[in-house]
Amino acid sequence: MKSNQIKTIFAATAALAFAASSAHAATWTGGGANDQWNNASNWSDSMIPAAKLSETLTIDTTDSINTVARVSGGSGYSGAFVLSSDVNFNKGTLSVAQLFETGGATLNDSVVFNIGDGVAGDAIMNLTAQWTFDRHGVGGAFDYTINVNSDGQLNVSGAGAFSTYANASNVGAWTMNINGGAVNNANAWVVKDNNSEANLINLSGGGTLVSGAITLDGLAGERIDFADISGSSITIAYGGTFNSALDVQNNEMGNTITNSGGAAMTFTDNGTTFTVSTIPEPSVAALLDGCLALTFVMVRRRR
Repeated sequence: MKSNQIKTIFAATAALAFAASSAHAATWTGGGANDQWNNASNWSDSMIPAAKLSETLTIDTTDSINTVARVSGGSGYSGAFVLSSDVNFNKGTLSVAQLFETGGATLNDSVVFNIGDGVAGDAIMNLTAQWTFDRHGVGGAFDYTINVNSDGQLNVSGAGAFSTYANASNVGAWTMNINGGAVNNANAWVVKDNNSEANLINLSGGGTLVSGAITLDGLAGERIDFADISGSSITIAYGGTFNSALDVQNNEMGNTITNSGGAAMTFTDNGTTFTVSTIPEPSVAALLDGCLALTFVMVRRRR
């Protein structure tokens, strides 16, 4: 009897030890001699973040963080920044040359990257190459979520923007929730997947998306959606899926540009670009007007 009890206790202890070793959390401290991501002295655990199971990274700083070399991954990802981690980027500036998020047999099946938390202060992420999501080397689902919150900003200057890796075994998709934040993409954007899963861009809370021409790959459910009536907007260059004003209004809106939040949408033809926005409800509009009026009074008083 005692032998069985001892075995049970030993097994439970081993399970707890394994869980503790698998889970990993690190916070940016900026204690190193430079501002590089791959400087272990800049992290609370004195370890360089890499592709690990149940890893969570938190960044809440006034530093400008740079990544200059790959952190982990095979030679095929040389120069890329590779993770399989939840990231809470609450405040600061993060400049990334290339970001490669990967899942695998011993890695996370679902990952969330938060840009801004609505509280800490501005979180600005600058991406100069490509953000790729991959369930590499194995099949199975790998779902990825990017949340750009009210104090978050994502600036993409590199070609390619967001994609999944060209691997037929990939199953899963990514979702971008622009929750009051701003996404600025300087180039054309092919919103693509290499399987049957659809990618989704949601706007809410007055979020904004500015992009070059966008191409959706035609999968059912792949769309840009206005999830509430807060006055969010998109400004997109003509081309790709949206070739002309008539094309946007007659053929695409209501199919690839939707308003699940029930808001009325306005359309503006800007010549080389078009803008679609939701009309904020009266209470939101009144609040915005009040803020503008207060700002005007403060400016006049300063003069």
